[in-house]
Amino acid sequence: MMGAITGPTERSPRGAGQKRALIIYLIGLVFGLLVAIGAIWPDLEASLFDPALRFEEQLALRCHVFLTAADGLGEVRVTIANPSDERPARIPVRTRVSDGYVTLMREVNATLQLEPGGRDTLAYDISPSDAAYGRIILVRVLAFRSSPFRGGQATCGVLWLDTPLIPGGLLLALLLLVSLSGMGYGSYVVWRNGRLSPRAAELSRFMLGVAGLVLIAMLAGLLGWWLIGTIALALMVLIAGMFGIIIEYFSRRRVR
Repeated sequence: MMGAITGPTERSPRGAGQKRALIIYLIGLVFGLLVAIGAIWPDLEASLFDPALRFEEQLALRCHVFLTAADGLGEVRVTIANPSDERPARIPVRTRVSDGYVTLMREVNATLQLEPGGRDTLAYDISPSDAAYGRIILVRVLAFRSSPFRGGQATCGVLWLDTPLIPGGLLLALLLLVSLSGMGYGSYVVWRNGRLSPRAAELSRFMLGVAGLVLIAMLAGLLGWWLIGTIALALMVLIAGMFGIIIEYFSRRRVR
């Protein structure tokens, strides 16, 4: 008696959906890493730029994350406040911007006259020609001690991208949108399937952990906290490596 002829095994809709969710998650993860690295790396370089004089107090410095050819010129802004409500302050401010190389810089000096409790904002133009080695624009602002002001500093780095297709602010917004949407959708689908499968539950916990570290790295980079961002990225790589080793170990045991 002839056995029944079976056709090709159909792929489970749930399995296909989970695979698609993993791909979308990985795309979001890659875009998140691009944001984190693009924000952290320039700020790390800027922290080493012109380090001869330093102050403990940090000034409020606002910089672009990306500057592209579509932007033309960019702008950085620093806000300095008089901490005293009783005495005026006369604060000398020195700003240095890289001039094509790390060792070359242009300098702008100004003096702020601040009333008691007052504050003022200085703005500086930056351009592609400022980028050290054609890649990162480095900025350091020093506000010198002048009673009652105790002195302060701030640094930032801006990543220059030679593309006329999209402004830097819009590029950042798109990267964030794709990253958050991709990681969120992928994690949700795998988590939902995890209620039916212990293996999917384990994978969803790993995905949420990695996504959380990428989110911390992105947020730290956008806020200028490059050290926290670097630690988060290092932990993400370590956890991903350990998870990969564990999966490989148990896969080999099953084969044996």
